[in-house]
Amino acid sequence: MRINLITEILFSYLVNVNFTEKQKEDKNNIYDLFISNGLWQEIYEEISNEYDFVKKSVWAMIDEVYKYRNSVLGILDVVNQDYSNVSFDAENI
Repeated sequence: MRINLITEILFSYLVNVNFTEKQKEDKNNIYDLFISNGLWQEIYEEISNEYDFVKKSVWAMIDEVYKYRNSVLGILDVVNQDYSNVSFDAENI
């Protein structure tokens, strides 16, 4: 849900929909405004191909990050970073 919200708000900026600074502070409210007044449906009809491509790309990127973090190489990378931090802390003592 959070990815949908962020992606749809991003596209609203790209199609030149303007918000006040106060409105920009509450992303959930912007999303609710889009859905409740039908504005998002109108925008989506115009940019559906681009939106679907970006959304699929974002999900694919998220999937790749999770795969890497859960792979042996990703786990070793985290262990190495943690070890470097411990080594740095030990040198400061």
